[in-house]
Amino acid sequence: MANRISEEARKLILDDLILIGSCTGRQYVVEFVKRVYPDIEKMPNQVINDIARHMDGFNDWDFMYLFDSVIKLTKVSDEKFILFCEQYVHPIFRREHYDRETDETIDPTVQCIEAINKGLSDVGLILKPTSQTAGRDIYKVLPITQGAQNPIKNIIFAAKYKPDIVLDDALSNGVRVVDANGALIYDEGIPTEGISWNKLIEWYKVYSLEDTENNLAKRLYECLDSNVEKLFFKSYIIYMKEAGKDIPALIPQVYLYYDPKTQSERNLKIFEHQKMDFILIVSPTQRIVIEIDGQQHYADDSIAPETEYKHYASPSRYAEMMKAHREMCINGYDVYRFGGKELWVGGGLSEEDIIANNKKFFKDLFGKYRIV
Repeated sequence: MANRISEEARKLILDDLILIGSCTGRQYVVEFVKRVYPDIEKMPNQVINDIARHMDGFNDWDFMYLFDSVIKLTKVSDEKFILFCEQYVHPIFRREHYDRETDETIDPTVQCIEAINKGLSDVGLILKPTSQTAGRDIYKVLPITQGAQNPIKNIIFAAKYKPDIVLDDALSNGVRVVDANGALIYDEGIPTEGISWNKLIEWYKVYSLEDTENNLAKRLYECLDSNVEKLFFKSYIIYMKEAGKDIPALIPQVYLYYDPKTQSERNLKIFEHQKMDFILIVSPTQRIVIEIDGQQHYADDSIAPETEYKHYASPSRYAEMMKAHREMCINGYDVYRFGGKELWVGGGLSEEDIIANNKKFFKDLFGKYRIV
């Protein structure tokens, strides 16, 4: 996936950290590098030997050279740069030093955190304390807008028919799928960079080892219920081929809520709807729901009393939809809605027009999340 943290932002962060000083605390530079950049262990031994000789020995390399030219922190993936930031402020690097002028012991860790957060703010990220070790804070890079906080255990998607699900541990709400009933079940955990189209292809190899990508796209397309949903998915595939396969995967027909009984069995509706039309997993906490609203979202199907009109406006149905929308937002989901007519061929809109509009939406959406 394309890096969201620009080279310029990284350079500013690194410059500030070097100006603050005491980069390694009381550690040797080699030990410092092994912690903040574990990939150094995969590099030739000569690289580690050179760091030890030139920085712990002769001291003729500076930290800017180390960061820029040796471990190349301005070029590495976001995931590796984020790990660097998190480990840089780990309490193992004790940076306290005695200031003779003020007769005080100074700990520049707060300055380091502020410098990193200033550089990450443009991409909506922030270092925050999430745990402790020996009474000292451990920091993680998190979205400024926290998003959904409950971790994803399973993604049940591409579902045309309701799967059979039970609790296999009622005390911890452990879910077990007895019969997927044609649905796909993703349960491999969410990486830092979310679930990209490439990641989904790699995962789908357990179902289709040959021609995996085409078979995956066909499987997801065929699970969709309406022509407007299919055209929206087709637009994504066209956009993805232009933007690259590292953008978040557009995952259709995802169960967000689940009631094992039908509405007729209960004589009431527990959830307004159980499946989301589409979801994109940007990160473990950032999840984008896309809903395509047909007439069933705001109109009653039955004929209005004492009239011949069907699909008449229903304030009750619209209110139920808005309530469900609020609940998703409160739970940390970013929700984007389309009116079905926006995706309906006819009335002055051709399929090419709709695909162009949808491609612009994806470009603007991923631009907002700084993905492309």
